[in-house]
Amino acid sequence: MSLSPEESRRTSAELHANLDRCGLGPGEIRADLGMSAHQLTETLAVSDDSRPTDVWLVRDYLEKLVAARGGTPVPYTVLTERMRRVAATWYPLRTAPTPVIRSHEADAAGGTRAAALAHSG
Repeated sequence: MSLSPEESRRTSAELHANLDRCGLGPGEIRADLGMSAHQLTETLAVSDDSRPTDVWLVRDYLEKLVAARGGTPVPYTVLTERMRRVAATWYPLRTAPTPVIRSHEADAAGGTRAAALAHSG
């Protein structure tokens, strides 16, 4: 399974939009997902050097993170649930970790320390 140049461009824009909404920087995302700077950059760009499994992992993690922080993720027009089933026939997809909302992140998003602890437990 591969994406057309237009699908890659659109998916990259959607990933970046959710990165903007999640409230974390690339360094924190990389640490949470165990990726190198190069790997995350290529994944967010949906470049020829990105791995499809990484694109799905970042997609799912950003979506979970935006929702965990009380936001609404930008919907994906190419990486839909239907496409997930197709992709899973080509390669094993990894489950994105559940985001842990740290107290400083909840405070920055207008939450309280108690709300942050409730989300992390």
